[in-house]
Amino acid sequence: MRRLAILALVLTACRGTEALLQDGRSGWRRLPEAREEPPPYARWLRGVTVCLDPGHGGDAHRPGWKRGPTGVREAEANLGVARALREFLERAGARAVLTRDADVDLPLVERAATAKRCGADFFLSIHHNAIDGRPAVNYTSVWYHAGADHSPPSLDLARHVLEGLREAIRAEDTLPCPLMSDFAIHPGQGFGVLRALEVPGVLSEASFHTNPEEERRLALPAYQRREAWGHFLGIARYVAGGLPRAEPLPAGPAREVRFRLHDGLMERGGWTGDVRKVLAESVRAWADGRELEARYDPASGVLALPPLAPGAAVTISFQNLFKNHNLRRRFVAGADGARG
Repeated sequence: MRRLAILALVLTACRGTEALLQDGRSGWRRLPEAREEPPPYARWLRGVTVCLDPGHGGDAHRPGWKRGPTGVREAEANLGVARALREFLERAGARAVLTRDADVDLPLVERAATAKRCGADFFLSIHHNAIDGRPAVNYTSVWYHAGADHSPPSLDLARHVLEGLREAIRAEDTLPCPLMSDFAIHPGQGFGVLRALEVPGVLSEASFHTNPEEERRLALPAYQRREAWGHFLGIARYVAGGLPRAEPLPAGPAREVRFRLHDGLMERGGWTGDVRKVLAESVRAWADGRELEARYDPASGVLALPPLAPGAAVTISFQNLFKNHNLRRRFVAGADGARG
């Protein structure tokens, strides 16, 4: 009898949690069944390093600061989502490093520096939005730094994170373009944490904690895990498309600056594993901001640039067939080639 009573309590609690999660949702807005089994394509996360930044923290002493209508703190929800996301990433074989794992305040530059120190392939800052006087507002947005051409790999990541979140939490509203530049908030400066990054990175605003229904959901660990799963799916789909990179080579016979372009896919082998998957027309290069004549050989994967003065800042940009851009784009020219 005692076991039956306990089971009844558990079932009642589960039904209560499900009711809070759904909170009157129907049709498309009704949340799909929660799943936490990594999809097959998540295996390509193995060996990838992701820096996760739970936004804010250390602000519990500030009355009303970044809280929902009943006092749910954004900082706590951010950390709950980040911890669950770390679990999912590590289960898939990735390395996930949190900028904070406690309720502490960190300078924005320190958060960005963590990504550099841990050798992150990319960075994700996790937030929830707020708006005064409009409690019904609730949409998902993902933010990149500066202009659309500033960091193409950041935009690649942003698109996938956006779609993963849309699928997982199904916020009520949508923007005409939910990929947003941080210059829209701080013209000419953007968000400090994205501005200080030396790796690709984006900032997600999954939903609004000023929306009363959303605030109730954000207080639930089950919903935080659901949101983390949306982030995870976006990251996994992004990485499944390959992470291209440029490898500096010794200078050519005519002192050409050379690179081998890796598409991030060919090394996986399999059917067509011997075919290079760089989009040749996407290959571009600059030195100190001046575009160069870039000669790319699809057969060898080698990019040749004209001789450059030692110390010249070289930028490489290209895409693979999934339209993912290369991660590292800046190098320094030397007498014997480039380094970076």
